Amino acid sequence: MTELKNNGAWRLTPLRLDSPDGAITEVFRCAPEDAFGRGIALTVTDGGSPMSLRDCTVYLAWSDRTGAWGTREFAPVDPVNGYFEVDFPGEMAANAPCDVRACIAIYATQGVVTTSREFVIHVRRPIISDEMAEADESLSIFAQAVVDLNTIEQEMAAKTSLWERAEKARADAEAARAAAEDDRASAEAARVAAEDARKGEFADWVANRDEVTLSYVDGETAVAAIEALF
Repeated sequence: MTELKNNGAWRLTPLRLDSPDGAITEVFRCAPEDAFGRGIALTVTDGGSPMSLRDCTVYLAWSDRTGAWGTREFAPVDPVNGYFEVDFPGEMAANAPCDVRACIAIYATQGVVTTSREFVIHVRRPIISDEMAEADESLSIFAQAVVDLNTIEQEMAAKTSLWERAEKARADAEAARAAAEDDRASAEAARVAAEDARKGEFADWVANRDEVTLSYVDGETAVAAIEALF
């Protein structure tokens, strides 16, 4: 027996994307009560054959009539075969009932971005209203569960943002350390080169001094030899 949370085929609407400009005819629906239970099972193909998106990141981008918008990253279930899954974000249903405009955005590691044609996600009015939830304890528990799940999603998003900022700070610090190490190595190389040049100049000076001394001695010897003749 499979569990609901692991049964994407049951709760996710399949979407096969064979071309960025291919028409998307699938009908997508969700409601505030779904609490992350509905979403998209995406398969990206090329001429009907699975396309490898191993080094790509895939997002669901959306906006509604109020100007609210957002993105949700697909989970790379089997990226080599182009298969990804995403749950509809809770904030997308905040202004129900409404039709949400959406598209699939694929980001490659080289900075290439490809988006699909626009499609619509129908967000229906919640069946369970606040008044109903207040009148029935079981509905209150259900409504609270939806609120709790939305809260968890927001907290996870905040933690992810904090982690990303911390990771960027760590990467920046590492880059600064590497740059400082390069500067230190360059300075050390310059010091060694200057020391070698100093040693070379000193050796030249010693050699020149010895040559002058020898010339002086040879001159003294020659003078003494001439004086001996007289």
